[in-house]
Amino acid sequence: MIESLTQTLPAQRHPALRTEMDLLDHMLEKLYTLPEDLTLARTPDPQGLGGSSGPLHHRPARGMHNDELERQSQANRGPKN
Repeated sequence: MIESLTQTLPAQRHPALRTEMDLLDHMLEKLYTLPEDLTLARTPDPQGLGGSSGPLHHRPARGMHNDELERQSQANRGPKN
């Protein structure tokens, strides 16, 4: 919801929205210790049903790029059999 607000509200409201997104992200990092859960928790859910309505657009962790998240996720899953 907050991400969609950045597309509809005037630019002067964007810093407050970014602050809220950062606060939410910080709380997610405290709640979810498994990278897969954290990635899922960061996935926008515009319908509020626990899933996405289209392609996933993950919000990367602060200071982490998507490729770093993927490597971390693969490392936690272990080797493929």
